[in-house]
Amino acid sequence: MLIVNFWGIALVSLSQGNLTHPSDGMSFIQNDLPSIYIECGDALETLYEEDNWYSNIEHAATFIFASENGIDTLPNVGFRLRGNTSRAAAKKSFKISFNTFTQGGSWEGLEKLNLNGEHNDPSVMRARLVWEGMRDAGLPVSRSNHVNLFINGTYHGIYLNLEHIDEEWLEKRFEVHHGNLWKCTYPANLLYNGPEGQDYKFTPSWSDDRVYDLKTNREEDDYDGLARFIDVLNNEPLESLPCALEDIFDVYGYLKIAAAEILCGHWDNYIGNQNNFYLYQRPEDDRIVYIPYDVDNSLGIQWFGEWTSQDPYTWTDSPERPLYTRIISVPEYRIAFTYFMRQLMEDLFTVDWLEARSEVIQSMIQDAVAQDSFYPQDYGFSSNDFNSAISENWGQHVAWGIAPFMESRHYWADIQLDDETATQSPPHTLMAWAQSPTLNDTLVINAWSAFSESATVSDLQAHVETEDTPALPYALSLLESNAFGNRWEVRIPLNGSANASWHVVSEAQGSTIQSPCVSGLVWNQALSIDLVINEVMPLNNSALQDESGGYADWAELFNSGQAPINLGYHHLTNRIDWPNRWSLPNVTLDPGQHIVIYCDNDMEEGPLHAPFHLDSEQGDLFITTLNAGAWRLIDNAHWNNASPNASWGRTTDGAASWAWFFPFTDTPPTPNASNGTFENSISHLIKGEQLWKPTNPHKAGRLIALPALVEWNVYQTNGPLIASGRSSQISGSILQAGSYILQFHSTETNQISSHTLMVQ
Repeated sequence: MLIVNFWGIALVSLSQGNLTHPSDGMSFIQNDLPSIYIECGDALETLYEEDNWYSNIEHAATFIFASENGIDTLPNVGFRLRGNTSRAAAKKSFKISFNTFTQGGSWEGLEKLNLNGEHNDPSVMRARLVWEGMRDAGLPVSRSNHVNLFINGTYHGIYLNLEHIDEEWLEKRFEVHHGNLWKCTYPANLLYNGPEGQDYKFTPSWSDDRVYDLKTNREEDDYDGLARFIDVLNNEPLESLPCALEDIFDVYGYLKIAAAEILCGHWDNYIGNQNNFYLYQRPEDDRIVYIPYDVDNSLGIQWFGEWTSQDPYTWTDSPERPLYTRIISVPEYRIAFTYFMRQLMEDLFTVDWLEARSEVIQSMIQDAVAQDSFYPQDYGFSSNDFNSAISENWGQHVAWGIAPFMESRHYWADIQLDDETATQSPPHTLMAWAQSPTLNDTLVINAWSAFSESATVSDLQAHVETEDTPALPYALSLLESNAFGNRWEVRIPLNGSANASWHVVSEAQGSTIQSPCVSGLVWNQALSIDLVINEVMPLNNSALQDESGGYADWAELFNSGQAPINLGYHHLTNRIDWPNRWSLPNVTLDPGQHIVIYCDNDMEEGPLHAPFHLDSEQGDLFITTLNAGAWRLIDNAHWNNASPNASWGRTTDGAASWAWFFPFTDTPPTPNASNGTFENSISHLIKGEQLWKPTNPHKAGRLIALPALVEWNVYQTNGPLIASGRSSQISGSILQAGSYILQFHSTETNQISSHTLMVQ
């Protein structure tokens, strides 16, 4: 993909084919200086009290965003301080949350905003420059711009508006975005602490947050992928490290980021300070991706050390940085790192680009800085310091001006980097993955590969072997091409084979590489263990209450065999591309026993509550398990267009055939009971005393008067819902001549009654 930067210069993208960068939009507009107004009353005084500096309690506020595109106003947003050491600064940083007091609240597709005071940077723009350069390099970074901040009508100065990294951030950048995301802060050294996920759930004494803090899928709290990555990183012998590591980690993606961070002197990162990065486990291939974070201490801001002349290959002398020290010790990775750093020096982070872009931003925010009464309070910065920040060294912790730093960094890197004749071509890389388990008897293999322009489509092949066929090559089709690499796919019919082993081979630049290093296994047939999905209700409005009295979607599992089955080894998911979404509770089902699972995304209510909802229009549910190291299907259900309070179930317990069960019929829903029966049904248990009966026959077109204000449903006698509402009468216009089931629920007496209604 060819990227054009702010100046219209064409740049070679270092991005991978499955990563995109969203447009700036109104929230991160680049050619304007928007203003944010916060109205929070007495909460501001509370926030500034020293005892509250490190509190994360959010206060209700009104948020107003004004730019050349108009004005947006959102009431009842969350407002608090943010940061670490910056909380003690005179110019504080703030976090705005749009979903704290408004469930599902967002603004411009964002749930949160970070407003950074940049109090230790006289230019107020180092972080923005680094983010823009990394963005142009195609790396996974946050969007940013500058804004004026007003709180309770008082101007609080110029701020960097930085995109918060969360689920929405992932959704805007990754094709599959529901994986585990860890925020990693000091001392996140990635040293081996044990083989289990539990070994990495520790919290330092000075913080309430874990060092590796899971920010997504918190209910599942699954650290197994992180533990596996750290185990391989530390314990795999160096000679076999590339093979093992590339199957679980995006190595070349990290090398690009490491090159950019070292070039920009970002020392408060993993390599320098065991701090400030995210790890994201991509669901489609289970590989972990490194994401940079918090780059304000860069481009010459040096609280310790000298980061212009530090050798890029020994940027840390500490052995407690295995992600850097072990990777840079592998010859092919050292060559790739050198290539990436030289490309960044030549095409992106040049002195000319930094000077030109800095001057544009400086001109945009100059008047705002001059009026910012908080700007000088921490270090005595003056307007002259701001104006000279591009070209002059301020001193103390600001050891270099922006341009002099990069000029010196280039000088030393040219001397220190390996001979460029060995690194003139991009590294030959390959990452392949397959959907597991399969669906529709089809193996789907994807690959992302980078190589020189001389390589052809025939250079990339998938090799697949089944129990019925020997290993055969299959050409992959090109899905997406960019200047640095290509995304490929092939779909292979398996013709009923139980499983398949596979790998992808890429031949280019005189070398042949394979991914995965050891052929992967994919299961094509379900594992028969007599555990079945017996019944599901995707739209439970009033049929079955959970322990707290709510009406949640539910699924019933059933042991159709002759031996007990422990559920703890299996998973339940509504997405086949997320086979391990939720571990079933560690309980045993005896033969013939049922269990109801509530699908309400409310795991706090108990062990029988799954972290997802069911889709009523077009839904799926799967039971999966790990079998020989690969995900395998046990059972699945699929339905379309569910009616309220109707269940989709096997016609009898464990049967192969399925049918809809409707309330107040001879075959109603039967949670925790045998399908196809009436005696144990919801209808029988809650029907109650017939306190009121309609007049039959009823004349078409006339109102139906109900006994009180009630919630009502009208069904056809064969089950489909016709209409529903909450009133004391039903319009006759909705019913033509025929026979119906009228059900109503009295909220006063909590009784549900159903009646046959004849219309003439």
